[in-house]
Amino acid sequence: MLSVVVPIYNEEENIVAFHAAVKTVMGNLPESWEVIYVNDGSRDKSLSLLLDIQRRDPHVSVVEFSRNFGHQAALTAGLQVARGDAVMLISGPAGSAAENGPSLENRGEGCNCRALQPCREGFARKDVSSVL
Repeated sequence: MLSVVVPIYNEEENIVAFHAAVKTVMGNLPESWEVIYVNDGSRDKSLSLLLDIQRRDPHVSVVEFSRNFGHQAALTAGLQVARGDAVMLISGPAGSAAENGPSLENRGEGCNCRALQPCREGFARKDVSSVL
């Protein structure tokens, strides 16, 4: 499974188009996938839009912060709930071209991708190239 974590802060104008683009790209993948939106205390309609998307799309999970904790905290929260063998972090709808969606072509090719995986002794390196 591939997990995509997207922090959201006051993105009401971009969320619907961004999710449509992500769903189009991810829907073409052979493996299963999920998108985790982390609402970082948005003061606009971002949360209600995200919850509506979550109701309609079983691939979507929404994490809600009570206030704005910042981009890194949102990414960390998304990583904590991600179920995928590999996780893609996206800055957010404003930082990405919604019409292009995330580029997954040639993902993992030519790179030695590794991740840290929690284990009893601390962290163990895990090769994720084959998942990408």
